[in-house]
Amino acid sequence: MVGAISTSSLLGVPTTSLIEGNYIKDNRYGITFTGGNINGTIKGNTLIDNNVETNPNNGGSGININNPAGNTHAIISENIISGHLWGITLVGNLTNYSNGPTANLGNISVSVTDPDYNIGKNIFSNNGNGGELYDLYNNNPKDIMAQNNNGGVPEQTEALIRTVIRDKVNDSRYGTVTFMPPYIIGGETCDPVTNLQVNYTSDCKAELTWKSTGISHKIMRDGLILAVGITSTSYTDYLGGSYPYPTHTWTVVSVCSNGESSEPVSVTKDVCQIQGDCNPPTNLEVNYSTDCSSAQLSWTAPTSSPAPSITIPTDKGERPP
Repeated sequence: MVGAISTSSLLGVPTTSLIEGNYIKDNRYGITFTGGNINGTIKGNTLIDNNVETNPNNGGSGININNPAGNTHAIISENIISGHLWGITLVGNLTNYSNGPTANLGNISVSVTDPDYNIGKNIFSNNGNGGELYDLYNNNPKDIMAQNNNGGVPEQTEALIRTVIRDKVNDSRYGTVTFMPPYIIGGETCDPVTNLQVNYTSDCKAELTWKSTGISHKIMRDGLILAVGITSTSYTDYLGGSYPYPTHTWTVVSVCSNGESSEPVSVTKDVCQIQGDCNPPTNLEVNYSTDCSSAQLSWTAPTSSPAPSITIPTDKGERPP
């Protein structure tokens, strides 16, 4: 029996591939990228018992990324990988270990808006051969990010997950696999922000502050998204529009390192009142329009006062004496 799904670029033609949402069972292997110039995503697949290959050196991987030349990249997330001779294998130049493919199996150390962010959440179980378990075998000199995955071990501790991964710790020719923190099934909680406050500045900018354990935040005003990926615990909303400003409701959602979002927290703030000096305007001038239908008043206003001029129609369409 042959393998299941393969993306190949044996002639080096640039190839983009998306393999998503498949149920793959009882094949020689599950999914493979073979050859150069492949950029692909493998997401949300269920791979079960693709282990009919009896020789582990010839196949049996749930997912295999193979390219000695090094110009292949795979983003791998949210797959279930169970019952294979190897869970995921990354194979580079085995002659001198000078190059190999790159892969992102999970990177939650960056902002969710970062192009390198990957939720991970690959779930491994019962992948192995010869009495050993192999969730991820990095037979390749490139370093690999593999955070927020659930290893095929009884507890998701660093020591136990280490036993199902092969990387530089096992062979100096291999690249390092960064695999902590793990993904805890059923533990995807994210605490909401606390102590959310909104204060107006003297010119009616809204300054938001809060406390949070999240790695980034989404900011909304009256249901409108203002910003995402805010890593700090403050934000200034330049309201714009016309004075006086209406009552607004601001909402902050926290995004945690496991990729989950918290419950929203909101604060409603009353109409902003411009806090200017109580000095009278100066340089008041009145100029009539050509047809005497209106009088244009202008003046020099105190700091932070609203509109510097206003048009007032006269009672009659002619200039008063």
